[in-house]
Amino acid sequence: MNTKMLEMLQGDESFYPHELEKQYARVMDKIIALWNTPKIGEYFMDLMVDKRGDRQGFPAEVAIEIFRLSQAHERFFVSSAGDDNPQMSTNAPDPKTRNSKTANKNHTYRLQELFKAIEMGDNAAAEQLLTRNIHMNVRDERNWTPLMAAASIGNNEITRLLIQHGANMEARDNAGYTALHWASFNGHDGTVRLLLENNANPNACSDFGWTPLMQAATRGHLAAIKLLVAAGGNINLSSEDGWTPLHKATANNHVETVKFLIGHWADRSKKLQDGSTALAIATQNNNAALIEILGGRG
Repeated sequence: MNTKMLEMLQGDESFYPHELEKQYARVMDKIIALWNTPKIGEYFMDLMVDKRGDRQGFPAEVAIEIFRLSQAHERFFVSSAGDDNPQMSTNAPDPKTRNSKTANKNHTYRLQELFKAIEMGDNAAAEQLLTRNIHMNVRDERNWTPLMAAASIGNNEITRLLIQHGANMEARDNAGYTALHWASFNGHDGTVRLLLENNANPNACSDFGWTPLMQAATRGHLAAIKLLVAAGGNINLSSEDGWTPLHKATANNHVETVKFLIGHWADRSKKLQDGSTALAIATQNNNAALIEILGGRG
C-alpha cells in the first residue's frame, strides 16, 4: 500500500483503492498530489463524469474506488477544514459569499455522486448519500429523479428505499416519461411490479403520448406487458401519431407479444397517421407469422 495514501485516509483501509493503484497509478498519484488543495473536488468530478460523452470510462471496480475516495476526502478533509486552515483561508473572499458558493458546489457534487452510485449499482454509497440532506426528488440534467435512475437499471433495492422515503412516483423527465416508463422500456419486470404495487400509473402518457405499455411492447418485454395489463394498462391507447402497443410490437417483429395483445382485445383496426394498420406493417415487413395472426387466420 502507498503510505501517503493510507495516511490521507487516516489508516482506514476500507477506502484504499487497490484496483486504481494497480491499473491507473498515474491517476492515483495525481489524487495524492491534489488531496489537500481546492482542485481535488474538480478532479474527482472530471474522473467520475464524462462531460464530452466520448470517454470510455473506468472499469466498474475502479470507478467505485474513485467514488469512495471522493467520499473519504469529504469525510476526512473537507469536514475538518475550518477558517483557521491556512490552505483554505488564503486570500479568502467574504465568508458569507464563500460559504454560499461552497454549499451550492457541494450540493451539485453530491447530486452527481448520487446518480453515479445508483447507476453503478453501489447501493451502500447511494443509501449513504440519500441520508445526507439530498432530497428524494432532486433532478439531474435529464430532469431524471433518483427513482427514474434506479428504475431504468432495475435496481430494486434503491427503488424500494426511495419509495419508502416518499419518492414521487409520477415525476416526469424532459420528455414526460416516468420511472415506470423506463423500467418497462428496459424490461425490468421486478421493478415494474414494485412500482405498480406502489400505485404507479400504468397509463401515464409521455409528452408524445407514449405509455409504459408502448415502451415495453417496442422491445417485446412480455413479462412487463403482462404486469402492466393486469394492473389496468390500456392496450388500445394511442400516441399522438397513432401508434399503439400492437403497432409497436408488430413493427419490431415480436410475435409472442403480438399474440398476447391480440388475445387481450388489442384493436387491429387502429391506424397510424398514414393509415397503416398493424397488419399493413406486418405485410410490409414480410413477416408471415404476424400476417397470419393479424389477418385472423391463426
